[in-house]
Amino acid sequence: MKRAILVTMLAFFTSVGTFAQGRPNQEKATVEQRVERTTANLKDKVTLSEAQWGQVNEIYTDYYKSMDSLRSTSSDKPDRSKMQEIMKTRDEKLQALVGEENLQIIKDSEAGKRTQSKRSGRRN
Repeated sequence: MKRAILVTMLAFFTSVGTFAQGRPNQEKATVEQRVERTTANLKDKVTLSEAQWGQVNEIYTDYYKSMDSLRSTSSDKPDRSKMQEIMKTRDEKLQALVGEENLQIIKDSEAGKRTQSKRSGRRN
């Protein structure tokens, strides 16, 4: 009986450790793919002209490239204050382009996406 419990516990902890490692075969989306996915999601919620969507694409391209650069240059976790500064710059550019009301819609959409990712155990 003790042996069965011990084997069960060992199997459980081994499987938990395996799932905690993530998905190593999952490829990270390119900057262009992330920009396309982001703008496609936002087009359902925000009405902008084609010229404005082009500028939104540029803003998100700069944002994702800056975040990737920050992540690749730091050996551990990236500096949170620098990440927040990049996000603040993105938000300022977006606000100047789309206005406060649409910026709030964009932020709400991103917050909802983060909540869904946390519930499903995925990271962006």
